[in-house]
Amino acid sequence: MQSDSGSDTDRRAVLRLLGAAMTVSGGATVAIADKHEDPVVIRLRGTCENPLSFDETQAQLRRAVKQNSTVDASVLVDRAVPIFSPDHEMVEYVARIDSAGSLNQYYGASSAECENDAHEKARMKQSQLENHEITTQIKSGPDWNRKRTDEAYVIDHFGELSNNFKWFNMSDNETDDDEERNAFQSKVASSDDTINSYAREITVEYDWSVCELGGETISDAQPDTTGAGNIDVSIGFPPSAELSWSFNADGDTTQNLTNGDPKISWNANIPDGGTSWFEPGSHVASSVRESGDEKLLRIPAEATWRGIVDVYKLSHIWTVYIYYCDRV
Repeated sequence: MQSDSGSDTDRRAVLRLLGAAMTVSGGATVAIADKHEDPVVIRLRGTCENPLSFDETQAQLRRAVKQNSTVDASVLVDRAVPIFSPDHEMVEYVARIDSAGSLNQYYGASSAECENDAHEKARMKQSQLENHEITTQIKSGPDWNRKRTDEAYVIDHFGELSNNFKWFNMSDNETDDDEERNAFQSKVASSDDTINSYAREITVEYDWSVCELGGETISDAQPDTTGAGNIDVSIGFPPSAELSWSFNADGDTTQNLTNGDPKISWNANIPDGGTSWFEPGSHVASSVRESGDEKLLRIPAEATWRGIVDVYKLSHIWTVYIYYCDRV
């Protein structure tokens, strides 16, 4: 099983890139844009017999950064490590760095019988990242900085699960306090590919208890009501720094937050034929660190098919790390 941390060797390699002019490394199969205004898009393909590892994907990303002098190497220091459910191997990786230095990454996994479907999905993702501007329906105030977007997709003969997130950050420079704020929006969905359509339940968790920054306080987590239909989410801070979005839920959603145990969980019920995205979010305030490579958040998601004798499940877990350079 893939480690949830990534290798220390890769950390050192990334740090050597920061602030340094790098030469082009030969032999990498990487699509590099001709102009600095164009996005850098790369794709790495594996198989179920020879699956990709997280370290391989990040090595490919580093090669792309080294070959493009206009890309800010700091996009490499933070990381989100994906772990897929058993019997599903990582067979695809697609990444894009745009002219503003924002990073989008996509990881695809599948069972052996659905590997071709996973490759086709990644081909479509590559085309999207190469040919379209990345847009968001999130309304964000000027103090929030979008750090990155990570997407995970897993497919089996009975259906699919997507576990995606956008990460926003507000440092002490914006808050004028000795604190930092990190916010996440998740986009989780499941589709049903069985002959007879089944209802499903999606469970998403934000586990802030793993956070190593110190002084953590959950400032907001939404949706915090039960119901279906149009749902508004707003997790910004301060009120002038908006961070909000809306989504439509096919079935009822519920949230559970226990303050003594900073784990937030949501359950979203998807009726037969439902495929809508479920989009919860949360943000935490914490102490400002001078330096270090710290665990920030764990985001597991699971889809369960209901009404089937042999219960079908798909799952995926993100473990998110944040890196701090020494402050001067």
